[in-house]
Amino acid sequence: ALEDGVTIVGSSSSSKKKNLDGGAIRARWTVDSKYGHKADALAMLGEWIHTVGVAAGLDPAKVSLHTGALGARESAIELTVDQFDGVASLDAFFAAIPHASHR
Repeated sequence: ALEDGVTIVGSSSSSKKKNLDGGAIRARWTVDSKYGHKADALAMLGEWIHTVGVAAGLDPAKVSLHTGALGARESAIELTVDQFDGVASLDAFFAAIPHASHR
C-alpha cells in the first residue's frame, strides 16, 4: 500500500480482482508512465490522491491503483475510484477539485 487506504494491485490472469464496495459509478483513469518511471508515477498519483483528491472529497479507502495486467502496456497505470453514487456526485467531485493545487 502507498499510504493509508490506497492499494496498488498487480493483476494477472490468475489473480482475483479486488472486490470494491461503494457507489453506483466506478470512475477509472488510465495513465501511461514514461519508461523507467512507473514507481515515480505511482508515488505522484498517491500524493495526488492524499492531497488534491482528499481536498475534493475523495475517500482514499475507495481508491485502487492497478498495474501489470496481461496484454496491457507495461507503462499503464489505472486509478479506480468506487465511491460515486451517480453522475451528479462525480460532477460534484470534479467541481470541488482545488484547481490551484492540481498539476
